[in-house]
Amino acid sequence: MKAVESDFLNTVPVPERQRVAASFSRCASSYDSHAGVQQRVAEDLLSKITLSPRESLLDIGCGTGRHTYALARSGATVHGLDIAPGMIAYAAQRYPDLTFHQGQAEALPFASQSFDQLFSSMALQWCQSPQTVMHEMQRVLKKGGRASLAIMVDGSFEELDRARRVAGMAVTTNPQASYSQWCDAAATAGFTLTEAKLVAYVDAHPDLLSLLRSIKHTGAGVTTAEGARLSRQDLKKLSMTYQSLHGENNSLPLTYNIAQLIVEK
Repeated sequence: MKAVESDFLNTVPVPERQRVAASFSRCASSYDSHAGVQQRVAEDLLSKITLSPRESLLDIGCGTGRHTYALARSGATVHGLDIAPGMIAYAAQRYPDLTFHQGQAEALPFASQSFDQLFSSMALQWCQSPQTVMHEMQRVLKKGGRASLAIMVDGSFEELDRARRVAGMAVTTNPQASYSQWCDAAATAGFTLTEAKLVAYVDAHPDLLSLLRSIKHTGAGVTTAEGARLSRQDLKKLSMTYQSLHGENNSLPLTYNIAQLIVEK
C-alpha cells in the first residue's frame, strides 16, 4: 500500500495534535492493561465485521496494534495508522509482520480508493472536524466499501463533570461532537448509514483516584481546559462530592457515550 500526501488540509491545530500524540505516546506500554472500556467497545465493533483474505483494511487510531492484529488474522491485508509516534513504534515492535503508519484521520496519507474497509474504535473523538474525517474516509474507500466506527461523543464523563460543578470546580472534559453531528457528517459525505446507534458503556471504580488514573493511563487525560490539575485538598473535596452524587455499593461509575456507526460508500 503506497502512502501519499492527502489533498485535505490539516484542520486540527498543530500544538493540539502534538499534545494528544505525546499523551498517547507516553502511555503506549501501559495502555492495554488500563483500557477496559476501550477493549469492550472494540470487541463489540469487531464482532460486526466480516473480512475476507482478498480485502484490504485500515485501522484508524490503531494504538498498540492489538485490534490491527486481530483483524489481520482473517488473512486480509491490514494496515494500522495512529497519530502518536510512540504507539506506532510500540505496535511495530509488537507485531513486526504488520505495517503501521503515523498520520491523522483528517488527512489520511493514502491514495484514493485504497481500502475495502475501514475500522476505528475510540479514536475519532480527538478530531475537530467530523465532516473532514468522513470525507477522508469516503476518499480512501473503494466503491462499495464499508467503515465500522466506534466514537466517543458528548455527554461522556457526565458524572465527573457534574461532580466538578457541584464542588465548585471548572469542568475540564474536552468538548466532543454529538452523535447526531457524526451521523450528519457521514450522510453529507455521501455515506449510507447501514447501522447507527448510541450506546452507553459504564466503567466502575473503587475510588476517585482509580477513576482519574483510568482516564490518564489511556491517554485521555490530555485537556486544553484550565483547572485540570487538582491539589490534595481539591481531590478530597471532589472525591466526597462524587461519592455523594454517584457512589453506590462502594463503586464510582464513569459513563462513555459511544456512537456505533456502520457506513457504506
